[in-house]
Amino acid sequence: MSIPEIKQKLSIQEVLENYQIPEKNQMCRCPFHEDQTPSMQIFNDSNTVRCYSGNCPQSNKVIDVIDFIMYYEKLTKAQAIAKASQWIGLATKSSYKEYQELPMDRLEEIFYKM
Repeated sequence: MSIPEIKQKLSIQEVLENYQIPEKNQMCRCPFHEDQTPSMQIFNDSNTVRCYSGNCPQSNKVIDVIDFIMYYEKLTKAQAIAKASQWIGLATKSSYKEYQELPMDRLEEIFYKM
């Protein structure tokens, strides 16, 4: 399972719904900081979100489905990729193990080339 395939098959809406983060008018409360009013914008066309609060550690970062899972659950990139794969029913134990065993610098290289 490649990263582009994961990003194509798993929508940001599905990720938000999985974490029970309600949205209204393409905005939601950011789960990465205390948020009283919605500061995170949802971009369905690019399958990403972005928080515009200056109080957010992820402020102004374009966050895709894998990054969202990684930040929300405080996982490594490899673990987030494996979890996203499982959500769309494409992961096997061997593919999870494959990502777990990759050195982090190699995984990041693969990720950023995608």
